[in-house]
Amino acid sequence: MVTDLLVIFADDESDSDDDDDDYDKDDDEDDETIEPTPGTGSASAGFDIMEGISILPEHVLNIVVRVCRREGSAAARCAGACALAAHIAHVLATRAHCPRLPSYVSCLLQMLMVKNKNIAKVVSDAILMLADYTDQIVELYPGLAGKIIKWICACLAELSSSSGRDTVKPLAGSLLLCLAEYAVRCGPTLLMQEMDGNQSLLLMIFKVNEMQL
Repeated sequence: MVTDLLVIFADDESDSDDDDDDYDKDDDEDDETIEPTPGTGSASAGFDIMEGISILPEHVLNIVVRVCRREGSAAARCAGACALAAHIAHVLATRAHCPRLPSYVSCLLQMLMVKNKNIAKVVSDAILMLADYTDQIVELYPGLAGKIIKWICACLAELSSSSGRDTVKPLAGSLLLCLAEYAVRCGPTLLMQEMDGNQSLLLMIFKVNEMQL
């Protein structure tokens, strides 16, 4: 009886040793690193993903600009204007080269003329925030600071002739503060050099301020 048990136990040990050997072989095979073959599906998929990431910001900015110009919802247009202004501020702060930045600023300036004065007020505040980067604007984008001042003056001139002036007072106040910030940061030398027709920007600013009295 004991002899039979010993024989059975010995057989079990030999089977377990064989299983362990097979397990070790499987582990060795699993540990082997399989190098990806160039041109395989996984490699090309990774390349496509990175390419998509590189063009994503430009695609998103195009959507933001479209929202600012065409979206029917006032809240959406305000959100788009704030997002666009934040992007402009980031580009100016990092001094990154952005050929489309003047067009982004023009998009905001055009929004000052919308009929919804609540939207225009939000945009005016966004442009006021960009006044902190006037030095970068003057240095990296010549003529853009003058364009901003011209648009603000045009908006103030239009508001001064508005019949319901009480309803536009918040917007007019924001634009006046905005104009003052850009004028002070640009300095009298630049304001005298920049011309709008036969008059300098400095003279234009004085005339607009006189209209508000």
